[in-house]
Order: sequence, then structure tokens, then C-alpha cells
Amino acid sequence: MKFERMKYIREDKDLTQKQIAIILGVERSTYTGWETGKDTIPLRKLSQLCDFYNVSIDYITGLSNIRSYNITNTNINPKDVGKRLKHLRLINNLKQKDIFTFLNTTLQLILLMKLEKY
Repeated sequence: MKFERMKYIREDKDLTQKQIAIILGVERSTYTGWETGKDTIPLRKLSQLCDFYNVSIDYITGLSNIRSYNITNTNINPKDVGKRLKHLRLINNLKQKDIFTFLNTTLQLILLMKLEKY
């Protein structure tokens, strides 16, 4: 899955792929694969990248144009997470399996989130 904002943000900060790879603790070729969409970035690394850039995962994946959120409530609503995952899946024409493989989780967990039972 290619997230075009990964490259845009990196270039906007005048950073090289090598520099970001070092920050994330991976080889440059691994990061290049993520940035070009050749390979799938693990959720932990995506989160780490977003933390470094101080942007939301929604922003870097193109789900939102809001760069970051001012989080005052740390309660995460699993049903909202499920809805966002479904939206991501639909706009990218993906199957549920693609999402849980990308997130390195199980279909059961995704379904529980959608049903608000997790």
C-alpha cells in the first residue's frame, strides 16, 4: 500500500530516505520499499514514523487532511477504529484480509472492533 505523503513529508523536512531509515532502525532499501508502496510498512514502524513527524496516521495514509490531532481523551473507541479501517479498505479497494495482514493482526480482532466487542 503506497502512502504518497510519506515521501512528501520527508522531502518537506529535507530528509533523505537513509536518514529516515536510520531513525526507524531499518535498511534504506526497506524504507524505500515502504515509500514506493512496493512493500508494506508494519504498523509499529508507521506509528513510529508518524510520531517522529508529529502527524497522525490518518494524515500520512491520506484518510485526513488534518496533520495532527490534539488528543485530550486517551480512550480509544474500538468501534471508531473499525469504522476507519473499513473506510480505508473501501477507498483503497482492499479486502479484509489485506487490512489484517497489513496490520499484522487477525480477522477476528478486526471484526470484534467493528462490532464494538473488543
